[in-house]
Amino acid sequence: MALQILLLLLVPYAMPLLMPSWRWLLAYTMAVALLVTLYFTAWYYALMATPTRTGLEGIGLALVLSAAISTAIGAIVRVVTLVAKERSVVIGISILGAILLPFAVLVWANR
Repeated sequence: MALQILLLLLVPYAMPLLMPSWRWLLAYTMAVALLVTLYFTAWYYALMATPTRTGLEGIGLALVLSAAISTAIGAIVRVVTLVAKERSVVIGISILGAILLPFAVLVWANR
């Protein structure tokens, strides 16, 4: 379970934090938004075209949504760290974001 949380939440969260400038962050965010939009379009058409449902559609949607939400939170944290120039503040914000994201998801899942 810990490996899945790492792969689905922390890796997409950490990718925007590696962007060196706001231009790279904007390009990365736009690329992820385009991929998520294409996925939802394909998912919608596949859902409307098939007469039977297996339940796997919801699992695939949950996996993509968790990665998309992690990426969005990582991008928000990176924007805040780009505004804050002090190194200790940047490290603190990045670590706090990495801790709060899985905690919030686990609390929500176990409610």
